[in-house]
Amino acid sequence: MSPSSLRASVDDRPRLLGLAVGVGHALLSLVLWSLLDFGDLLSSVGTEPLYVFYLVGGMFALGFVPAVLYSKYGSRAPGALSVFLLVGSAFGTYRIVASGLTPVDPTPFGWYLLLWPAPVVLYAVIGAVERTVTDS
Repeated sequence: MSPSSLRASVDDRPRLLGLAVGVGHALLSLVLWSLLDFGDLLSSVGTEPLYVFYLVGGMFALGFVPAVLYSKYGSRAPGALSVFLLVGSAFGTYRIVASGLTPVDPTPFGWYLLLWPAPVVLYAVIGAVERTVTDS
């Protein structure tokens, strides 16, 4: 296999876009984490490193997967759902925090971050359905 045909078969665009959007989503989630008074995540690294790794990895994956699906297959629905879930959960949590209530259970934003594998699987399923529908 020649280098040019190998290069043609490996497209870096989906990975680079996914990486950029994943890092952006993680940074935005960390900012929201701080603004919504969820506590200092960095101080938990020493006591609960797996918990922090799980959350930060999820923050990244929630942006990475829809971006790769868009870049590679042109799927727009997973990205739209990702934006809806992020904004909706952050707004719902903001309303709870701004009203002065003390949440006893995780807030919508907390659930969004704790249960991140479910939206990632949902993004993949919706992307596959969208691709099937648009290809036929």
